[in-house]
Amino acid sequence: RVGAHIGAYLPEDSFATMAVVVVAPATGALESGNAGHLPGIIVRPDGRTEPLPAESDPPLGIATEPPRTSHAELHPGDVLFLCTDGLTELRNASREMLGEGQLSAGLGQITRTAGDRPVTEIAAQLDRLLVNYRGDQLPEDDYAFLMARRRSE
Repeated sequence: RVGAHIGAYLPEDSFATMAVVVVAPATGALESGNAGHLPGIIVRPDGRTEPLPAESDPPLGIATEPPRTSHAELHPGDVLFLCTDGLTELRNASREMLGEGQLSAGLGQITRTAGDRPVTEIAAQLDRLLVNYRGDQLPEDDYAFLMARRRSE
């Protein structure tokens, strides 16, 4: 009965995306899956960014095959970053989208200069970067991000 209620609000061509990451804290080993969502980003302490390796499956409910997963490793000091597309589609006063490239570059710079400070400080700096980028433009879509940092040994 819940599905019928939700269907009243969503257009027929709507779909849902999902990204999932499982991390083993002791080793940094991670397994990820992606169903039509933006790829995550691994940010190294020196600011280098790498897309999270993940097989990209279609959005939820569309695929007929079982979802695929990928494997990677978070090294000590690495930051794992996941976000919704509303963040990369954020526009500035010139109506230019932030995009994945600018987001990665800004995130890399913030992480490099943060040193060993807590990930909450990196998140706060990223939030300031996003507010400064959009200026007085209201976001056209909601956005959210999640960060986790593997502790340095």
